[in-house]
Amino acid sequence: VAQTATPPKGSGTEADPYQIATLDNLYWLSQNPDIPKTTCYFIQTADIDATSTKDWDSGKGFTPIRNNSQNKTFQYDGQGHAITKLYINRPNQSDVGLFGCTNYCTVKGITLISPTIKGGENTGSIAGNGWGGAIYGCKAVDGSVTGAENTGGLVGIVQNNCTLDYCSATGTVNASGPNSGGLAGNIYCSDVRNCYSTARVAGTTVVG
Repeated sequence: VAQTATPPKGSGTEADPYQIATLDNLYWLSQNPDIPKTTCYFIQTADIDATSTKDWDSGKGFTPIRNNSQNKTFQYDGQGHAITKLYINRPNQSDVGLFGCTNYCTVKGITLISPTIKGGENTGSIAGNGWGGAIYGCKAVDGSVTGAENTGGLVGIVQNNCTLDYCSATGTVNASGPNSGGLAGNIYCSDVRNCYSTARVAGTTVVG
């Protein structure tokens, strides 16, 4: 299935954020890791049905959203809107999730419903690698997350002073390597508050 990267409305400033209203807008974000602004702002303005991502990229599904530079941060506010049936199948890739690596960015207010996420090291539904920044008020509902080392129902690894607050995950987590958890596979030098998980977790060593 061919994908269309459609630029969203807005200019990316705090006063005029990019408005993510469709799956094509979300795909545009995943295809532009070097957003040409020091700081960009995004708001999700509608629920997004991502069922078709299962047929994208020869079965690999959605491309994780990445931030390639610590000097170019962004804030994505889902505003409580849902993304349903997001599909990612990249078992040979590290940092896999809706956001591959947050890299000092702020991600908040996103609900993933029935996501299927398959990756390698550092795999989660919302983010594979929560590197700095904050993940706030995000949920993964009835998710299926499969990965290797550092696999979590919401975030694969939370590290480098990342804050995880008011988040939750339900569903299943299956890891072929160490460090797996219902909420996060690995938490290192970071702050986790007001979170819970009821996910069923299977792994090798360090499972919780």
